[in-house]
Amino acid sequence: MKSMYALVLKNKSLTKMEEILKMIDHIMERTKDFSRLPIQKILEWKYQLCIEENESRAKDSYNKALLFAQMTDDKYLEEQLIVEWNKDTKK
Repeated sequence: MKSMYALVLKNKSLTKMEEILKMIDHIMERTKDFSRLPIQKILEWKYQLCIEENESRAKDSYNKALLFAQMTDDKYLEEQLIVEWNKDTKK
């Protein structure tokens, strides 16, 4: 099974990416600061596509990021998400 790791600089350790994504989600929920949700969802979809090879779950993360951009009326973000998704899913 493939794994993806992230470097945690605070304690100089490697942590599985899935744990990092859960921590980000937990922090956003606790602080009610969802301004970085698109970044989290991009990381999630890339993880799902590249490591888990689960395009369905990746698409869910993409759709959540896209919905956020639409709800905040951020046309530039919406365009960039579409471009990035198309690059990532090009077969």
